[in-house]
Amino acid sequence: MNISIICNDAACYSTIKSSGFCGIDFSFPNAPDCKNVLTQEYYDSVLEKHQLLKENGLYVAQTHLSIMPAHIEPLGDGTYQPFEEYMLPILLKEIELTAKMNCRTAVIHLYFENDKEKSRAGNIQLISKLLPTLEKHNVILSIENIFGPRLSDAHLSSAEDLLYYIDYFKSENLGICLDTGHAVVLKQNPTEMLKKIGANLTALHIHTTVLPDDMHLIPNTVHWEEKIDWDEFSQELLRTQYGGTFNLEVKLPKKLKGDAVTAFYQLAYAVAKEIICN
Repeated sequence: MNISIICNDAACYSTIKSSGFCGIDFSFPNAPDCKNVLTQEYYDSVLEKHQLLKENGLYVAQTHLSIMPAHIEPLGDGTYQPFEEYMLPILLKEIELTAKMNCRTAVIHLYFENDKEKSRAGNIQLISKLLPTLEKHNVILSIENIFGPRLSDAHLSSAEDLLYYIDYFKSENLGICLDTGHAVVLKQNPTEMLKKIGANLTALHIHTTVLPDDMHLIPNTVHWEEKIDWDEFSQELLRTQYGGTFNLEVKLPKKLKGDAVTAFYQLAYAVAKEIICN
C-alpha cells in the first residue's frame, strides 16, 4: 500500500518524496474567500502547485475540500440555505480541480446543525447537488467523520452516521473517509468503526492524539496516551481490501527547520510503513 501525507507547502515536496511518500493529501483552504476561489487566478495557482508536485515525482492521492465550518462557525443565520449559497459553488469548483489534478478522491466535512434531522436534510440536499459534478468528473466524495463544537457529537461522528448517506444515495461516487484522530476525540475505537465501514472506505486520515485535543500526531509517538491499537487497525484494514493510500494527516511543527523537517517526514514515513507492514 502506498503512503501519502498532507502538505500544503511546496517547499517540502522534495523532502517528502525523498522520505518515501508517493503522494500528497492536497487541502483546499479553510474558511475560503468565495470571490477568490472562483477566480481564474486561483484555478491556475492550484494547477501550478500540481505541476510542482509532478516535477517532484509526487501525485495528488486525495484532496480535502474547503471547510467553512458549519460545525464551528455558522454562515448567515446558521441554517442550511446560507451555507449552500456560499459553499456549493466552491465545492463544485474544487471537485473539478480534483479531477484536473488526476485525483479521484475528494474528502468532505458535511454540513452540521445542532439538530440531527436538520443536518441530514441539509446534507441530502447538498450531496444531491454535488453528485452530477462528481459523476461527470469521475470523483468519489469521501464523507469524513467529524466532531462538532467543543469536540461534541456532530451527527457525522460514528460509522452509522456516515453509512446513513451511503445507504440513502447508493452511489458509486460516495464513500467514507475514516479519521482515526477524530474517532479518538469522540472516544470511539477506529478499528471497530473500520469493521462497520468495510468496503465503503475510500480515504484515510491517519493520526493520533492525546485527549481531549485533536492534535494530529504521528501514530505510536505518544505511547503513554496512545488510544489506538495500530496492529489491530492494520489487520482490519487488510481485510477491507482498501485500494487507496495510507494517508497521514499529521501536522509539521511550525518551529522545525532544515534537517529537523527532513527527520520529521522520515519518521512519519517509517512509522506508517511499520504499521501497514505488520
